[in-house]
Amino acid sequence: MLSSLQILKLYSQGLLRDEAQDLVEYALLIALLGFAVTVGLHSPAVSLNNALTTIANAISGTIT
Repeated sequence: MLSSLQILKLYSQGLLRDEAQDLVEYALLIALLGFAVTVGLHSPAVSLNNALTTIANAISGTIT
């Protein structure tokens, strides 16, 4: 494992800058994909909720 001094030395030499940039790019990509999945699943989630509510209402109507 690298010590803080070794990491600082490598960073000052420019050896860690590309890796840090890659990490930021991956984090942004993951955030964008998460947002797209959230937006994309909104409509099916609403439809599923409506279907399950209809089923629950039908079941509760037959029980009482």
